Amino acid sequence: MAWSNKQRAEFLEILTGLCEIYDKQLSEKGMSFYIAVLEQYDFEDVKRALARYMYNAGGNGSFFPKPADIVSLIEGDPDDRAEQAWTEVLQALERVGTWKSIKFRDPIINAVIYELGGWIYFGEKTMQELEYLHHQFVKLYRHCVRTGKVPKVTHLVGRIESLNARIEWKNHSELVIFGSELPRVLAVNFTKIPAIEKKKSQKLLQLENLEQKEEVDKKIDSGVVKNIFSQMLKSLDKEFNFPS
Repeated sequence: MAWSNKQRAEFLEILTGLCEIYDKQLSEKGMSFYIAVLEQYDFEDVKRALARYMYNAGGNGSFFPKPADIVSLIEGDPDDRAEQAWTEVLQALERVGTWKSIKFRDPIINAVIYELGGWIYFGEKTMQELEYLHHQFVKLYRHCVRTGKVPKVTHLVGRIESLNARIEWKNHSELVIFGSELPRVLAVNFTKIPAIEKKKSQKLLQLENLEQKEEVDKKIDSGVVKNIFSQMLKSLDKEFNFPS
């Protein structure tokens, strides 16, 4: 979000004042660099961050602020953001559930959940299993924040959409938009989703789009369903002692 000429002029005045306070000299090129880095953020957010920095006399506030210092105050710590994102995931599981498809406003959440098995997969976990996923989620979320590379995931498929795809039902399922946006206009570099190891059960449960239907059906025809029915028949035979 480019600043207006008025905002740029005001920022240069603030930066000049800071140079006097900290006895620092900045060239015109150096000042232009500050603007180039910071103007992707809301102007008022930048001013608030500068004020917070100066009041932090016991910390870095004793030194002239670098662009990265201001960015850190605007965006917050990656660890804090990851934990906040996980809280949103738990809230969505409780309020929305996994029957409906969902799209988090934070694109990193969509990517991380997809990587870890999908929305349906998350909904099947016990509280203890979710706690294990919590650690994986936070670790992967932090990685995406630090690298700026995020697999592009349009939305997370719920059970209704998954079932519709299986039976080729053309009606679209409801898509719920959930959560808060990233604290900045993130210059996300969307990447292709890398192949990760998933259990067969996860792959069968997670139907992300119609293109996967044929592949999944082949796996079902190859023996998964047959094995289930075979086990059921053996169990009934043992219980009721059917003649062979």
